Amino acid sequence: MNRHLYYQAMQHNQSLRPAMNAVETDENFQLVLTMPGFDQKDIKVQVKQGKLEVSAERKAEEDTNFLVNEIAAGSLERTLVLPESVDTENIDAAYKAGLLTLTLPKLPNTVKTISIN
Repeated sequence: MNRHLYYQAMQHNQSLRPAMNAVETDENFQLVLTMPGFDQKDIKVQVKQGKLEVSAERKAEEDTNFLVNEIAAGSLERTLVLPESVDTENIDAAYKAGLLTLTLPKLPNTVKTISIN
């Protein structure tokens, strides 16, 4: 795992941090975050100032006479500091069966060797 890809938990109100798996290949990073019970339209993925921010919010059901209420309303948030090697213009996101999959492609290696005369 690339040591430059790490997370910071951002606690706001009663936000929870979704569980995540991360894999690195030669071409990209792939992140899978658990976000069960959220509609795709309620999930937000943003890149700001070198950080990837993933958030979602589930509103409480009002005017419902619950016998049992174990499905919590609230929000999920996770912030990851991105390595400079990530191509932030081409990040791909897919949501299926409660899992958000993010593919973060790597920029081509831009190391240039300088010959010494």
